[in-house]
Amino acid sequence: FHSGTSFASTPLALAMPTDFLDSGGFPLVGDSCNYELCRQRDFLPFKCRYCGRSHCLHHAEPGSHECPKYDAAANDGVQALICPMCLMAVRYTNDSETASEVAWHAHEPVCSGKPVEVPQCPVEGCTKRLTVSASVACGSCGRRLCLKHRFEDLHVCRRASAITAAKQRAATAAQPPAASAAAAAPAVGGAVRGALLNKFESGSGAPSTSGIAGRAATVSGAPVSSTPSAAHVVPVTSEQRSSLKEGVRSIASTAEAVPRREACLRTLLKVFSNVLELPREDKFRRLKRSNAALVEKVFGVPGAEAFLLSVGWRRESEDILELPKDVSSELLKVVVRFLQEQLDEQVVMPVNAEPAAVGTAVAADAWACVACTLLNPAASTVCDLCGVPRG
Repeated sequence: FHSGTSFASTPLALAMPTDFLDSGGFPLVGDSCNYELCRQRDFLPFKCRYCGRSHCLHHAEPGSHECPKYDAAANDGVQALICPMCLMAVRYTNDSETASEVAWHAHEPVCSGKPVEVPQCPVEGCTKRLTVSASVACGSCGRRLCLKHRFEDLHVCRRASAITAAKQRAATAAQPPAASAAAAAPAVGGAVRGALLNKFESGSGAPSTSGIAGRAATVSGAPVSSTPSAAHVVPVTSEQRSSLKEGVRSIASTAEAVPRREACLRTLLKVFSNVLELPREDKFRRLKRSNAALVEKVFGVPGAEAFLLSVGWRRESEDILELPKDVSSELLKVVVRFLQEQLDEQVVMPVNAEPAAVGTAVAADAWACVACTLLNPAASTVCDLCGVPRG
């Protein structure tokens, strides 16, 4: 054949079989392009969605292999433009050059000029937008709600409430009085589920059992007993506030030098702040009375140790002061606030400055703890106050 003629158009290529057969005559995977001018063999052919025949990559599109069942106006003629004002799709059929302009002029009179507002969830206090993928219709009342309030017990579902009330009245009438308390279980379950969803949505983790029980009892009207935990909030009395305030003032008004008094207040503030931030860390609840830095900044200042004992610290031994875990967190918050207020009144040292011990030169190779900022001697490998390794 001539150099300008492709092999696919030669009589030899047209006479070749289109099926892939092995030496035994069994068909193999693949097919030949059914376009008459190609007939290329392909192991991964494309099947036309209109005529159903197999074609190679170059003739996979309906127009490239002259598909007899393909109608461009009927199949690919529908297109759309997005209105920049209302963000709605303006559809038109691409059967003429002016089709888009005609569709655009037809849309202008009905354009609202602003995007269509997406409705919100009808539950009171919920601001979720009811988009196509983030909404669902209630199977009982038919209202469209967000995914969080899709259950019947999490929104005002009139039909479901009527059915549930009727069932509860019938069950209460048929059951003895001892079993009537079980009828409140659906309401309690709804409150528990709502509390769980609120907690996990806000990212604060799983709610506590006592909080769920309290909300469930409020909804059902039945008392729910729960054992108070160690983190039970104990209010601080006015006598305790006055005593703590007087203790802080006694430290600030001692005869020691002003920088040393301020160093004592800053160290105490850091000690109580560590306990509040990490209440389960036992190392922050223990103070060594023999620690050189603590002796210089805390225990060497008159009134400091007495203040610690008044807050709740106990002498576990001659060398250890320990804060029990039953000390109320509200009390610790009051202590931190009083210490911070007293420090704010000091004008000798900036707030972010590191207080140095008065009368003792700070060694040049001393290192500050990354956790509690305490200055430790160079020979120490862990912090004398909190036990954090040297960074």
